[in-house]
Amino acid sequence: MKKTLTAIILSLAAAATLSLGMAACGNPDDGTPAGATNGLEYTLSDDGTYYTLAGIGTATETEIIIPETYRDLPVTEIEADAFRSNKDITAVTIPASITTIGPAVFNDCSSLESVTFEGDELDSLGNFAFINCTSLTEIALPEGIPTIGTYTFSGCSNLTAITIPASVTSIEASAFTLCNRLATINYRGSRTQWAGIDIADQNEALYEANINYNS
Repeated sequence: MKKTLTAIILSLAAAATLSLGMAACGNPDDGTPAGATNGLEYTLSDDGTYYTLAGIGTATETEIIIPETYRDLPVTEIEADAFRSNKDITAVTIPASITTIGPAVFNDCSSLESVTFEGDELDSLGNFAFINCTSLTEIALPEGIPTIGTYTFSGCSNLTAITIPASVTSIEASAFTLCNRLATINYRGSRTQWAGIDIADQNEALYEANINYNS
């Protein structure tokens, strides 16, 4: 009986030690708010005031919900190439806290069908951001971005509709090349504002689509 009791006590002590060890190492999902995707990879800014989403990390979900905060600090950027060539992601929700999306973030995410921006402001959208997202059918860009960069939507062969904010003043070369199914542009500005946008070469799809102004 004493031996059995001793064995039980030792077993419980070992379990407690293991638990403490795991807590010391840290839970990779710790700090992610409820409802957001666990396991994503983050980088803390040099000044320690915000996080950048760096990659898919250990996340296995196909519908990614990026949190506004991580470990009680805002998530304000998505790093270049963060989800590049990920073939599993089908949907992404981007919170209002994100102000910068780096280059090639969703480059060649061929299963990506839906991108939802929860906020009304976005300061920067990187070149190649959605290149070759062949399953993407429509997207609404938030206000704030001044430029749709080179190859941003190039190769989005099933893109049929896009909402472009009035803040856009230039669309760089090949931003919409090979977007052969683009049929509808919902532009949030006026016809006069659209005429003032500097549209570079290799964006023929923009001239062939129907444009709805102030929408």
